Amino acid sequence: MQPVELRSCIDTEIPTVSVNSPARDVVHRMEQARASAVVVTDADRRPVGIITERDVLCMHAALLRGEPVSGWCARELMTPQPVTLPIDETLYSALVISQNHRIRHLPVVDGDGRLAGMVTHPMLINAHLRLIDEQAERLRRAVAEETESLSRTNRELLTLSLTDAMLGIGNRRAMEADLRHTLTMAQAHGKALTAMLIDVDHFKRYNDHYGHLAGDEALRQVVARIQKVIRNADRLYRYGGEEFLLMLPGCDGSQAVEVGKRILAAFEQDPIDHEAAPLGRLTVSIGIASLASSPDENTPIVDAEDFIRIADSRLYRAKSSGRNCLRGPTEEMQAA
Repeated sequence: MQPVELRSCIDTEIPTVSVNSPARDVVHRMEQARASAVVVTDADRRPVGIITERDVLCMHAALLRGEPVSGWCARELMTPQPVTLPIDETLYSALVISQNHRIRHLPVVDGDGRLAGMVTHPMLINAHLRLIDEQAERLRRAVAEETESLSRTNRELLTLSLTDAMLGIGNRRAMEADLRHTLTMAQAHGKALTAMLIDVDHFKRYNDHYGHLAGDEALRQVVARIQKVIRNADRLYRYGGEEFLLMLPGCDGSQAVEVGKRILAAFEQDPIDHEAAPLGRLTVSIGIASLASSPDENTPIVDAEDFIRIADSRLYRAKSSGRNCLRGPTEEMQAA
């Protein structure tokens, strides 16, 4: 199945304003266009901010508090450096980005970075559901015809999933789309970004000792412990088997090490029994890769593959050091 491009569902009539547009003109523009958001653009029509209904409500709240807002313009209202999507992005990747960043409005830009339109989260969901319905109909027809296309269509339908069915977190395909886009945005705006690979130690022994059904439940418990100690903005994905990737937007290497310590401590403070492991409980090993944001973090990261490669290398070092520890970009950190 060919990926469906984002351009098939964008709204090209999105209203725009300049950074110096008076606030009253912004509100009038939104009202006139019956739009829930306007994009703030520069002289070359490149998005520099976005103003939503929520921003307008915040301005009215300030007015009710007696704050001087008469001189406000778009610059005071807008959210700067909005998350944008390239027009040749796939529908699937766009939905991953919107859902994981919890963003309702996403400006779409052309190859020169100029505004081409906008998509909203509901628009993406509706387009995605229509695509799933079309694939499901193809599957039903394939069943009726009893042809070889049955297995192929079924595989295509499965690739539309955003989450790992057993664990309820993002799957590897969604992770790859999110990491690629988040890295691009972090590089463009000079923001910190860290990712860590987390591997469950001696998990084959766990399955051999307790059985695969118990192993599945153990993985669900692993996810619960990790999610308990991370922020809402952090995003956890199943990378494969008993290995997970945790994306930490806005975190540099040193901050990520502290997150890693909390994860290691979570498994010590709330242990999952593992009689076949040296410590008698389930542990994890962690490898951390960080987009360079300090002189100490000088390993170049160009693309998402670099992130995975560096994190995987450090995970291997953690495993080789006895497990139940982490290896990060700035120093060797052993579990407490």
